[in-house]
Amino acid sequence: QEVGLRRLAAEAFARPLAVLSDSASNKSGNASLKSPRVGASPLSSIVAISSSSGVRPQTLPSADEALAAERIAREHERGPEPTLGAAACAFALRKRLEAWRARLSSSSPPFASNAALEGMDAVPTLHFDADFESGSLGPVTRLGPREYEVRLLSDSANSGAYVQWFCFRVRDMQADEPYTFHLSNLVKPGSLFEEGCQPVIFSRRRRDQMGVGWTREGSDVAYYPYQDSGRRHAVSFDIRFPYNDDEVFLAHATPYTHSDLLVDLARWPEVPR
Repeated sequence: QEVGLRRLAAEAFARPLAVLSDSASNKSGNASLKSPRVGASPLSSIVAISSSSGVRPQTLPSADEALAAERIAREHERGPEPTLGAAACAFALRKRLEAWRARLSSSSPPFASNAALEGMDAVPTLHFDADFESGSLGPVTRLGPREYEVRLLSDSANSGAYVQWFCFRVRDMQADEPYTFHLSNLVKPGSLFEEGCQPVIFSRRRRDQMGVGWTREGSDVAYYPYQDSGRRHAVSFDIRFPYNDDEVFLAHATPYTHSDLLVDLARWPEVPR
């Protein structure tokens, strides 16, 4: 019941903002983000999506690697995956919607505020890519020193009707600083992110040093109507990365790829195909 009430309140609050945002975005030429250019504007810029070189790992952590890390975590008596409480969800939703309204009502472009962009040059830009199996990443816009909007791609290459999955990698972060991500273009009117669910992250350095694999992380998680007159949604959250200059994967849930499936099927030769 609480989730339903929050959803109704978010729709009533966000739909007029979504219409205003679409109108302002069309005027500024940023609505579709179809022509990514680095430095597209002095106030908000399209982030280049980097391609992995041969030196960097180009694959997701395998299901076997994730399972091994989970066994280590259980040995250290980690409990169930964390979820955010109702009060935290309500606070996050209000925070995200009010911040969006403040950006739209300011004199700056609709995707960024002047205050948020102070010190942009002093903070390194995150480098994004999805150059691996199960990766999904669209155009990325830098809204502030540590704030990014990621427009998600269709879950199916043959249809743009359904958009929900995300899985991408970031590098060049600063440890223990809050990075804000707005993942837009989602189509479901409801999501587990409304009920306290958090995205998952996998830190290479944390895995190498502590044996910890995929974990649920993130604060101020909110899911709300955002674009296309409120028919498209966004999920916003803050992430604090555990290490400097790490390689971190962010995803909707722990990935299980086609390659993982083939490995498991090879272990079970008697399973009917």
